[in-house]
Amino acid sequence: VGLAIFRTFTEHLPEIRAYRESGRLLSLYSSVLEDMPRLNREYHPQKMAGRPEHFLFFDEAYNSGGFIALLGTWLSEDPIRSPEEMAEVYAAIMSYT
Repeated sequence: VGLAIFRTFTEHLPEIRAYRESGRLLSLYSSVLEDMPRLNREYHPQKMAGRPEHFLFFDEAYNSGGFIALLGTWLSEDPIRSPEEMAEVYAAIMSYT
């Protein structure tokens, strides 16, 4: 999942950098937050096992915010790390959150 995400972002780097430079990167947060329930249900169904519905809501908010911060940090590097490197970073982070 991480590799696909960062490869997609790499394809759209000029637009994403423009968002960051204009201070609108956080506006992507709502888009990520909207898509997070589908991603969690598809790739992490065990998160909901035995938990109330509100748990997933807070989990998604936490992870979406962290992902936007990760994206902003990645874009601040020059040169930026490859999608493969970022997929490894993302997988490592997700393994302990």
